[in-house]
Amino acid sequence: MGMKILYELTICDTKLEKYFFIGIYSSKEYALSTAKTYCRNIQGFKDYPCTYSIMPKTVLEKLTSEKTVYRIVGWDTRNWEDVNIWKSDLYTNKKTAEAAYIEIQQNMKRQEWSLDSFKINESHWKDGFIRVT
Repeated sequence: MGMKILYELTICDTKLEKYFFIGIYSSKEYALSTAKTYCRNIQGFKDYPCTYSIMPKTVLEKLTSEKTVYRIVGWDTRNWEDVNIWKSDLYTNKKTAEAAYIEIQQNMKRQEWSLDSFKINESHWKDGFIRVT
């Protein structure tokens, strides 16, 4: 059996270069359909020029019926901007993800860290946005 791939959807407000993590999806087609729905129907995304990216993400363990994945993210902050962003592959076991989180923090220098969980095919960013001028 080959490695499982899921797809991470991010939408960008191109003028402000503001990125919105939308979710992790079971197929590229599902992620694309979600991106089109956001860009046509959701406040902010439909009102301003936006682009989207769909990135394949490797799942390091067997997917479970719970359909939850975990991702480790590290970043630095300079002048109020997040830089040097690093994202792990996806884990399906919380204990394995927690152990990797500790190990990665010890071996990689970043100012900030998070261990996040996501339901597959559930949009994380559910609201639109508005620009404040």
